Amino acid sequence: MPQSHIPHIDEYHAHIYFDGAVDRASAFMLRDQLVDMFGASPTTVRETPVGPHPTPQLLVTFPVSAFARIVPFLMFNRGTLSILVHPESGDPEADHGDHALWLGKPMNLDFDFIRDFAARENAMSD
Repeated sequence: MPQSHIPHIDEYHAHIYFDGAVDRASAFMLRDQLVDMFGASPTTVRETPVGPHPTPQLLVTFPVSAFARIVPFLMFNRGTLSILVHPESGDPEADHGDHALWLGKPMNLDFDFIRDFAARENAMSD
């Protein structure tokens, strides 16, 4: 049996996708609940598809210690929204793909964009 390991996780990201005014309002309400109830940090709001994300979305970050409280809350309160929850472990492609958790309908992310972005980031840090 292969040996298991869990890499260091800095934090988690929750991308809350929306399409249209009703979804947008629900996404912002859910984000505000995460901030108010769990101390999550709201970050970017993208009103158009950007980067690897195929639809508008907003991003909320939260610490590893809040995962067990936030993810069940999202499971039961997301309505019809699609949400991507992923770790930040330093491997963007794996974090958004193999290590990702989808709540609702999964979106088709642009993994070429993620690979190109990671390659640029690595080149800058060398």
